[in-house]
Amino acid sequence: MDPIGVGTPNVENFTSYINRLAITHKITVSSLLQCLIKEERGNNSSFNIPHLNSFYRNNSTALNGVSSKSNIFLTAFSNQVCKNNLSSLTLVPWSSVLPQHNLIRRMKGYCPFCYEYLKKNNIEIYDLLLWSFSSLTICPVHKTKLQFNCTYHDCGKVQYNLDTCSRPGYCNKCHRWLGNDFADLKRDEEVMINLDFQVWAADQIGKIISETNKLKSLPRRENIMIALNILKNKYFNDSIPNISEFFNIPIASIRFWCEGRWIPNIEALLIICYRMQISLLDLLKYGILTKESECVFHIENQNVDYKRRDFKKAIIDENKLRTDLQNILDSNEIPPPPLTAVAKRLGISVRTIQKRLPDLSRQISKKRFEYRKLEKTKRQEQFYKEIKAAVIQITNDGLYPNILRISDYISKSPLVFYEFESLKVWREIMAELSLEPKIEK
Repeated sequence: MDPIGVGTPNVENFTSYINRLAITHKITVSSLLQCLIKEERGNNSSFNIPHLNSFYRNNSTALNGVSSKSNIFLTAFSNQVCKNNLSSLTLVPWSSVLPQHNLIRRMKGYCPFCYEYLKKNNIEIYDLLLWSFSSLTICPVHKTKLQFNCTYHDCGKVQYNLDTCSRPGYCNKCHRWLGNDFADLKRDEEVMINLDFQVWAADQIGKIISETNKLKSLPRRENIMIALNILKNKYFNDSIPNISEFFNIPIASIRFWCEGRWIPNIEALLIICYRMQISLLDLLKYGILTKESECVFHIENQNVDYKRRDFKKAIIDENKLRTDLQNILDSNEIPPPPLTAVAKRLGISVRTIQKRLPDLSRQISKKRFEYRKLEKTKRQEQFYKEIKAAVIQITNDGLYPNILRISDYISKSPLVFYEFESLKVWREIMAELSLEPKIEK
């Protein structure tokens, strides 16, 4: 199976390829990884995943970045699927000039409008490598915020790059479609504030991604040091404090970068290139400063700030906080907000609520838990009814109601059948209708 978009800014990421590979072979991601582990463990003792569930949450994102784990998996999958261009789906070729810190976000980002476009135009659904960068928070095509959670209120689960039954375009937990029609778009003022920088940054990163497949040699670590020293000498009178003041970056960081002791993270590089309007690709690949436009200093947009904010300790009115929490608890808001959303609404941290008012914080969490438990029961009952109706319909048509035929009649992903509970439901219905259950290979 060939990866999608190689050599373009819209190339799919490595974890998306793994998901599509599992779907093509009609198995779950867990089964695919377990088979891969079994095959590769004899050749490479370091290739091992002791706990898949923990790997999905904490390490699956690393497969799209520059980590050593990504390199190990690329080698393993290349051996199994006989593809040599899988490194183009990651940032491994740029590992010498892009540090791992703050490069790739932990959860999966996606654009629901891009998903809907792919589906309407009969294009195979996949996840873009561009969406994986922690510095990008919007879709450059639709100018909207990327989503990181399931968009359904009764689910809302964080999406990870890999999961037991993950599938591009569908929620990893409730398995419902995540696409959305662009006609339903509501512009977010927060997006518009920093839109110019985000679109420009997406374009620069897209050029790096599209260049990955064309690299004849790996970029040198010294390229960044050379470019920054040219910048210092040509525009800032050979003064590190001048650079620090202009970009609002600590002096020590600038000094270590110019000496080659540290590599700037992608966020700092983007801000430097944006303010100077120079090409990020040429800086990383050749160590030269190529202007992106006629202007040298681009200082109109002051919203891009690398320096961390200084937070002052807030004074908490405990009586007012108790009243606000009690009002939220007594309200009929559907779905009940989680404690994290309540804390954000009140402008304080979750830890402060749990420390000051532990009783109310537990009640808010319990109310949320019971609501979600009830919604899960309702979904399971609906799923049971859908399977039963599908079994009866297929049987009336004179066919055997196997898993593949039933999957055409239900609203969830076909891969959900490979979960234990779904198979259990299917067997119960088959027994209820006096049919012999069997799983066809």
